[in-house]
Amino acid sequence: MTKTPILTNSLIAITLLLTLGVAEKTFAADTKKEETPKEAIELQDEYVLVMYFHRTNRCQNCQKMNRYVHEVADEKFAKEKKAGQLTVKDIDLQAKENAEITKAFGASSPTLVVARVKGDKIVEANKLTQIWKKHADQEAFYTYVEENIKPALKKLGTDKK
Repeated sequence: MTKTPILTNSLIAITLLLTLGVAEKTFAADTKKEETPKEAIELQDEYVLVMYFHRTNRCQNCQKMNRYVHEVADEKFAKEKKAGQLTVKDIDLQAKENAEITKAFGASSPTLVVARVKGDKIVEANKLTQIWKKHADQEAFYTYVEENIKPALKKLGTDKK
């Protein structure tokens, strides 16, 4: 796991893009709401954002990792998702509208990042560097992702204002 520097100028700009919904193909127009098949969920002022960066054309393994990330969030963190404390976003790293965020996180291949967002800023981000080593073992992948989301959720509301 690699810690990404906190609050660089590009991260602030990227967070504003996310908040304002500029990247419409990847994010809902109102990014304070996560689009779900059943209903739109209002995100809290502070929440965990899980970003899966992928190429436009994806191989079977990339599709599998993407599915696993969503399954972990849906199965292990359903309560947090419903409460607006967690959301998962798929980001096409080859799409022009995602160039800034892709560059900020150094995503040149499928990459998974768990970030804590407060207001309109990413206050902490962890790049999960072991996804390619764990993708062949579903249980190991699930555990790895879950163990990296839990600490971010526990930190919600702990920063001094």
